[in-house]
Amino acid sequence: MKKNRKNYKIEYLRALSCIGVLLYHLDILKGGYLAVCCFFVLSGYLSAVSMRKHVSQGPLRFYVNRLIKTYLPMAVCVFLSIAACVLFSVSYPNLKAESTSVLLGYNNFWQIAASQDYFTRTSVSPFLPMWYIAILLQYDLLLGIFFFLTDRFLKKENRIVSYILCLLLAAGSFILFMIHLKNGEIMKAYYGTLERSFPFLMGILLGLFHEDDHILITKNRKLEKGLFSFDLIILTLLFVFAGSDTRMMAWFMLMTSILSMRIIDHSSALKNTRDTADYYVAAFSRYSYEIYLLQYPIYYLLLNSRLPSFVVKLLTLILTFVFAVLVHNALDMRKIYKKRIFNLVLCTLVTLMSLFGAYRLIIEKDHSKEMEELKEKLSENEKLIEEKNKEYLSKLNSEEEAYQALLESSGNKEEDVKQMLLKTPVVGIGDSLLVNAVDTLYEMFPIGYFDGKISRDLYAGEEILESMKEEGTLSDTIVLCLSTNGDYIEPRNEKLMEIVEGRQVFWINAVGADDPQFNERFEEFAKNYDNLHIIHWEEASRGHPDWFWSDGIHIIENGVDAFCGLIYDSIYSYYLDQYEAMFEEAKARSEAQKDKRIAFYGDDVLIDAYDHLSKVFDQALYNTKNDYDPDVVYEDLKKRNEEGRLEKTLIFLFEDMRKGDYEKIIRMCEGHRIIIVDLNGSLRINDPDAEVIDFAKVCKENKDYLGLEKGKLSDAGYEALGRILKQKLS
Repeated sequence: MKKNRKNYKIEYLRALSCIGVLLYHLDILKGGYLAVCCFFVLSGYLSAVSMRKHVSQGPLRFYVNRLIKTYLPMAVCVFLSIAACVLFSVSYPNLKAESTSVLLGYNNFWQIAASQDYFTRTSVSPFLPMWYIAILLQYDLLLGIFFFLTDRFLKKENRIVSYILCLLLAAGSFILFMIHLKNGEIMKAYYGTLERSFPFLMGILLGLFHEDDHILITKNRKLEKGLFSFDLIILTLLFVFAGSDTRMMAWFMLMTSILSMRIIDHSSALKNTRDTADYYVAAFSRYSYEIYLLQYPIYYLLLNSRLPSFVVKLLTLILTFVFAVLVHNALDMRKIYKKRIFNLVLCTLVTLMSLFGAYRLIIEKDHSKEMEELKEKLSENEKLIEEKNKEYLSKLNSEEEAYQALLESSGNKEEDVKQMLLKTPVVGIGDSLLVNAVDTLYEMFPIGYFDGKISRDLYAGEEILESMKEEGTLSDTIVLCLSTNGDYIEPRNEKLMEIVEGRQVFWINAVGADDPQFNERFEEFAKNYDNLHIIHWEEASRGHPDWFWSDGIHIIENGVDAFCGLIYDSIYSYYLDQYEAMFEEAKARSEAQKDKRIAFYGDDVLIDAYDHLSKVFDQALYNTKNDYDPDVVYEDLKKRNEEGRLEKTLIFLFEDMRKGDYEKIIRMCEGHRIIIVDLNGSLRINDPDAEVIDFAKVCKENKDYLGLEKGKLSDAGYEALGRILKQKLS
């Protein structure tokens, strides 16, 4: 097998993989994440080929080669990214911790520890794709030792053991990957060194085959070319249509790895053929590594601008390629040795910028301890939420008290509204920012239900609101803090407004949202709803870095006061504007409540009946005395009637009261509904406002309703009386 021919066709796989990853990060290709498997297969294959060529010289030559080709460009791009973040004043709280993890080759473990899910599509870090480089460095570290040992102790004719070992390790890695996915441990599966090794090992296996003159191809060159093109098309279709569904992810990755092996195999059979397109593809793939390293830092920086989404994506594509070419040429040692002026200038500029980035990394403060304090604070507040929300249900009826407070006006509408808000139920749903502030919010809104959770997105908020609505616990005043996590999706916003059904929604816009266009687009959306009020936290906090923790999102003491004050002022201003309408509504509610209110008057019979009747009429007023004088009853009723506090429905339950006393009360309570329970069966009153229940007759028909004492009822009798009264009033 001739080994001096350049394999131009293999560059198609590299170029396609580079495009797949880039478009995935731009949220264009659903299955673009699979391209990393192609890179793993390629890396394993090329490492195997390279090591076999230089194995006689020991692993040192291999390590030096990988240091120059893999580590140096990565380190330069990291330092350039740090410098760019500083120059463009882009806040990045984990700069020290994550950059160190990238440079020391353990970023995949850092990602797992930081609980950053790759598929949440967040822009929280410019180094999100660097986990792949970390795993690659770990593989390279082990690879030199592996080849040194296998070639030292295994003769060429016994290298079948190496093949079997690679195959078994790859199978074990794939099984481990699937186990983690089945257990819901997606980050361990996706970022794990062992879990992701199967495509790399498959590449090594193919490299061993090729170096031992084994190629799984046909001798028909046209057929090989057709199969090569066919496999590329299938791989492209996977990038386009394969999603990140965990049920299929492992199988998609395995399919991608096998396709990559076949494409490399076919490309080896086509080394002698060279088309015009091969040169262009090779020229592009020459910069594929730098494109991978630079694409996300550039996208991250542009995401923090206020440019439209399509402009951000277009600029990312253009700038990524331009800077990849520049960095590649700046690190091209062959041209630098030849003293090419362009390359020397580029190398100088890149070196200076890298040194600046390295300096900023060294002096950067490590905020790990500070962020741990924030986590503890959030944990304490989550416990507070659990305790306080248990009280919420018992205070739900205070909404009527809030309107009643308006009727007891102080003459100062500002003060009236403040008193009303103290008795107004407020529901708040949000993410960690809400959790951060709940202790102060509970002070401002004592009748509050605040449900916050770290990384909560809009969809989770909708589920909570839907559940509360079904339970009847959703108040008329709702605060939402759901702009930070996830993308702007208008159908989700429409669904939320459908759930709240006209309730007043106070929506807090975000500082440092994952989607930089969220606030702007939501502002336009809010114009369609009169009941949607935006709380402009981003604008209010601008110029106040002292309000935030190091991440520039979560708030410290002064920020909490400002944040909660802004929420309170927004709700207060709305209700102040609505004061007159609310006052009229309060009066209407009061009248409506009067129509529903019931009062019982009676002597010892009512006292005996109370335990049973109070279960049926738990909101009624009970006026009872053992020796209730009819004149006293009359005066009590007259006073309440003159004060406008007399209940609409009055129920009388006396053992002995004369017809004349009842008629006197009926005349005075004109317009009210009066029900008299006659226990003797002798009362005859003809008045449209009064209704007599002849319960003595009922007792004659049901002897078990009578008690042992005269004029008293049994438990069954009182229960029957409650049922009859409820039926009358329904």
